[in-house]
Amino acid sequence: MAKIQIKSEKLTPFGGIFSIMEQFDSLLAQTIDSTLGLRCTLFGYQYSEILRSLMCVYLCGGSCSEEIVDMVEAHCRHFYIRANRCSSFYDSMFALTGWKTVEINGIEFELNFILVEKWKGKPYRLVIQRQRRIDGDLDIWEGEYTYRCILTNDYKSSARDIVEFYNLRGGKERIFDDMNNGFGWNRLPKSFMAQNTVFLLMTALIRNFYKAIMQRLKTQEFGLRATSRIKTFVFKFISVPAKWIETSRRHVLNIYSDNNAYANLFKTDFG
Repeated sequence: MAKIQIKSEKLTPFGGIFSIMEQFDSLLAQTIDSTLGLRCTLFGYQYSEILRSLMCVYLCGGSCSEEIVDMVEAHCRHFYIRANRCSSFYDSMFALTGWKTVEINGIEFELNFILVEKWKGKPYRLVIQRQRRIDGDLDIWEGEYTYRCILTNDYKSSARDIVEFYNLRGGKERIFDDMNNGFGWNRLPKSFMAQNTVFLLMTALIRNFYKAIMQRLKTQEFGLRATSRIKTFVFKFISVPAKWIETSRRHVLNIYSDNNAYANLFKTDFG
């Protein structure tokens, strides 16, 4: 494994554990290499460098860093970013009063918000959502609730509207999961972007047609659910033996199945 390093003085650390990486290099790197031993010095990575890379990946907090917020804010009117929590935030949240109880997607939450100056001279609105723990156990930091925070520059929308809008992100992620697993987006057929774009657009249209069919179909009669993937739909609805025959001067579709739901759907007799 070749070792390639590209460094630039213009790069600045942000988020998560990046701010203490210099201390890691000066204090822990030598200890790790002396304990685990040195690998080949001509090429490849040392154990301390491998561990450092993994720490940067798993302990990254860049989604709520000042650089990313500035970049997003410069290109949109409002932003909504999941904010990581710290001890100072906990002190402010625990002192809050006037929590509003709401029900979102059948789950009861309590909502509130505060104005915070996460970075000097940059006040933002922090929408706080908390949910009572179902198991009844107490967390050492959060007590009987689970807290989630959304950092935004939207000062007009209600806390509920902001939470519901942010939750739409999860729905969009499920769409991509459906496209990857059911419509081949995880393995694009071509090597060129233009050709793959056509494939992406066509499969997206097919998914829209599929969802329209599922909305009009009595799914339970065919052993399906409204959320069934297209593979299940093909197996239970499409892959059914059938044959067109001509009898009494008319064409009849014979469907060889013991499920009478097909007769109601196609308005034809069974063979």
